[in-house]
Amino acid sequence: MGGKLSSKLSKDKKKILWVKIGTLHPLDTGGKIRTYNMLREWNRRHEITYLSLIEKNTPESEIKSAEEYSTHQIWHERTEKKHNKLAYGLDLLCNLFF
Repeated sequence: MGGKLSSKLSKDKKKILWVKIGTLHPLDTGGKIRTYNMLREWNRRHEITYLSLIEKNTPESEIKSAEEYSTHQIWHERTEKKHNKLAYGLDLLCNLFF
């Protein structure tokens, strides 16, 4: 009987991709705490891949802590485009009209 139960559990296991900007740690807002607890619970029964954009200076401890709530982690360093004021204004106008 134990074999039937474990095979049923493996069939029900889902692969979930969670995409977010930044890490969840430190757990300093209600949204982060909620997401942390939800992902941690899901990670018990499913395979969670956490894909995130992070700043270059993100502490290693915050990155390592993602193992608490995800099976796999993919980190991509976030870079911002530098715009001069004229180019930025033209981009805004183009987006507005086109």
